[in-house]
Amino acid sequence: MKKKQREGSLWSSLKLLHPKNLAKEVHVYGYHFSWKTQGVWMFAALAGISTVGAVFKLAAPGFFLVTAVAVCLLPLLVLDMYKKMYEQKRFADAADYMEQVLYSFLKTGKVLSALKESRELFEQGLMRQTLDHAIRNMEMGRSDSPGGVLDESLQMIENRYQCRKIHMIHNLLKNVEDYGGEAKDSVMLLLEDLELWKKRGYHLQAEKKKSHTDNVISIAVAVLLCAVALYVIDGMKGLFAARSVVNIFQVGIIQISSVLFILFLYYVYVKSARSLTAGWLKEDSSKEERYLRECWRMVKDYDLGRVKKKRLGYRLAKKDVTKELRLALPEWLMEMALLLQHNNVEVAVQKSRERAPVVLWGELDALIERMKRLPGQAGVYTDFCKGFDLPEVAGCMKMMHAISEHGTGDVRIQMNHFISRVNEMQVAADQLKNQSVAFHMKMIFSYPVIAATAKLLLDMTTGMIVMFQILGSMGGAQ
Repeated sequence: MKKKQREGSLWSSLKLLHPKNLAKEVHVYGYHFSWKTQGVWMFAALAGISTVGAVFKLAAPGFFLVTAVAVCLLPLLVLDMYKKMYEQKRFADAADYMEQVLYSFLKTGKVLSALKESRELFEQGLMRQTLDHAIRNMEMGRSDSPGGVLDESLQMIENRYQCRKIHMIHNLLKNVEDYGGEAKDSVMLLLEDLELWKKRGYHLQAEKKKSHTDNVISIAVAVLLCAVALYVIDGMKGLFAARSVVNIFQVGIIQISSVLFILFLYYVYVKSARSLTAGWLKEDSSKEERYLRECWRMVKDYDLGRVKKKRLGYRLAKKDVTKELRLALPEWLMEMALLLQHNNVEVAVQKSRERAPVVLWGELDALIERMKRLPGQAGVYTDFCKGFDLPEVAGCMKMMHAISEHGTGDVRIQMNHFISRVNEMQVAADQLKNQSVAFHMKMIFSYPVIAATAKLLLDMTTGMIVMFQILGSMGGAQ
């Protein structure tokens, strides 16, 4: 199956060499790409690789190989460029939609009116088309889904954009329209959260763009250093008065290493460029759901005093789950802050279980069970995520217990403190995610350096061997 997928992917890539096929793929992202534009790009790519081939004095077979690979990669890079523009536009449209639909709903209190008013904000394109379909479905009033026409219509938008923030906002709109109640506090909370989310998104993409520029510079410097080193080594032959001197560029191992070096730099550039197209809206976990559930169970069932084996597996499981919890908890707590506007704590926790990230399912099930078995006890809340290195969660859960008991102080003040703590956790989670992205981008930056180091060592070693051969031939001649 995997072999067929790879063959299909290779064939799809080769088909993009035809301008008509590439134009069709670009059109999917809402842009126009003509064969003339592809010709210009192809000419520029060939000119660039010809320059590099001439600098390294590649023989015909090597030059043909690097040129053929460059020609095959170019359509993919062009497509990735348009995909990046497409994802950036989707992010901006999604942010504008969420902001507008909240303001509109605050005025009208009706989802349909809010969608219609939001639609007028957009020109013809993906978002307007999606909103048209959702509005038309609501006006028809027929639904095939158990959630009803409202849920089905809003899911059309969610399915198209795959953004958790949109899902969270839609849940608020549905709850208020179905059950009534004051929505101002919840809307203002979401608007504040949305503004921070936009800033974090644009900041992350700016950092990735800067890292990509650094990676391109790293590639250029690596090429320059290796080329200069080869010319210096080759120039040393002038120090010897020999009749027959080997051209270092034509040595077989040098030719092979130069080809492999250029091909590897292709890989580095493609990997760096493709990192710019991901992470705009959809934020999937880096771990599989089944793996996270198994790791959570391992940590919860592990007895450090009784079990002497598998400690390494336990530590890795705990590390992975802790990292995923740190990223998932702010989202869940924000969902709880919204639900607590219209529900008590017990009901809010049960409702949040339906939409919570997978890594929280076990903890939420245990929390719900403790609420039924030990109602009112503080340990019901403070045992949440116990055993993981998340000290900041305990403060939020204590506040949640205080809200559930209406113990001391004003509930509104407690909610404000709760939301403030959630925002702090969200900032910390985003910093953790950004650090992970930055680490991977910095690793890409090091690839050309490592490749250049390896090639320089090989070239210098080969050069020394050639020089010794020349000295030996001169000694024999004497």
